[in-house]
Amino acid sequence: MNEILKVAVVVLFAVPFVYMIYDVVFDLSKKMYLAITKKAKPAVISVISALFN
Repeated sequence: MNEILKVAVVVLFAVPFVYMIYDVVFDLSKKMYLAITKKAKPAVISVISALFN
C-alpha cells in the first residue's frame, strides 16, 4: 500500500509539470510556425512571381 501511495504522489506532482512543459512547447511551436509562415510567404510569393515573369 505504501508503494502505491508513493507512486500516486509522484504522479500527482508530475502532472502539473508535464502540463506546463506541454503548454510551453505547444506555445513555442505555434510561435515558430507563425514566424516561419510569415517569413516564408514573401519568399514563396517572390519565387512564384519570378517563375511567371
